[in-house]
Amino acid sequence: MARKIREVVAQTWQSEANLTVFLALLVLFVFVLPSLGLEEKNERLYFAVVFSLLLITGVTIAWRRRAVFFLASTVAVVALFVRWTGLLYPTSALGIWPELANIAALLMLLYILLSQVFAPGPVTPMRIQGAMAAYLLFGVGWANAYAIVASTIPRSFSLPGHDASSITNWFYYSFVTLTTLGFGDIVPAHPIARSLTIAEVLTGQLYLAVLIGRLVGMQISSGSTTRDQQST
Repeated sequence: MARKIREVVAQTWQSEANLTVFLALLVLFVFVLPSLGLEEKNERLYFAVVFSLLLITGVTIAWRRRAVFFLASTVAVVALFVRWTGLLYPTSALGIWPELANIAALLMLLYILLSQVFAPGPVTPMRIQGAMAAYLLFGVGWANAYAIVASTIPRSFSLPGHDASSITNWFYYSFVTLTTLGFGDIVPAHPIARSLTIAEVLTGQLYLAVLIGRLVGMQISSGSTTRDQQST
């Protein structure tokens, strides 16, 4: 019985279902649980646990590609070490290194996800879910970039009523910017902060445009190949 369960889990993870699992975890940890206030008691510990689970899950998506898996595992180990070491010291003790490690790990996850989404083959619902997960990772990555700017450049953002040291607030600002909502309760004041905000807006819009065009092209190409095979 246990062997059969392991085989089912292995087959599921080898398929594109791993993209669905990763998206579900991302939505759960970044949106659902914080909306319930679960991070309020110890935000740093909460996001360390969340980051660890997401990173491990994302890296295992690439386990069939040895070179990519090894590189991703190395980046993940460094990022996790910096993240968990930071819990032993005050917030400012490690400076911007935890956020930089987060960004490096997130870029690695983006590569893993997008390389699987755009791999040869038909466009499936699970590939679309993987593309959605990549879009959300953009928001998480930009949130870390804003946290770096806010911690290194005083008054780089105007955020009355918000705590500049809270990563939750930067997640909020990042996704509001990525989706071009722009509520205006957090305003970039420094030129670097403004440039990052503009860059995120462009990233979000260009990603969606390129993604749709690429997926449509893949679907047309896959359909043509299937018809050619059936005609022969």
